[in-house]
Amino acid sequence: MAPSILSILAGLAIASSVTAFTCPEEDIAATQCQGPKDCLYPNPDNCNSFIACEISNDGTTGIPHLNDCPPNLEWNENEKICDYPEQSTCSSLNQQSSDLSNEAEPPVNGKLGENFDCAQAKTDQGCSEVECIYANPNSPNSYYQCTTETAYLVQCESDKTYQASIRACK
Repeated sequence: MAPSILSILAGLAIASSVTAFTCPEEDIAATQCQGPKDCLYPNPDNCNSFIACEISNDGTTGIPHLNDCPPNLEWNENEKICDYPEQSTCSSLNQQSSDLSNEAEPPVNGKLGENFDCAQAKTDQGCSEVECIYANPNSPNSYYQCTTETAYLVQCESDKTYQASIRACK
């Protein structure tokens, strides 16, 4: 029983930190969050995640969504990507980064996407980052995450679909 209570408390803590985040209205007004790097912000509580803002129905405010970086990667605010710890702008930059492997690992809920060509997707869709995320053309309930040219198929939670505009399941 204790682990489930701890899980609930941890979930509430994460939800409250994102809920407390206010998407900058000046960024929304300037970009409408249309570009691939627009409306993305560091998570002040965790280097291994970032916040993506989705424009609210009013068109002037945003709804923050927490997104996890792949294992062993941290948020790089300068590049607006999940990056290797030595490239990260996170305050824990020097925190045991020498112990981390630079080898890409699949996301916790992902599996190797053998039928997806990351190199071709990067060429077709213009992504030049360490990590790129693409909609799954065969299913709205999943997406492909390419990390160092390796594709991982990530399933959304059962009641969610992948939303390309916020690069996350919602």
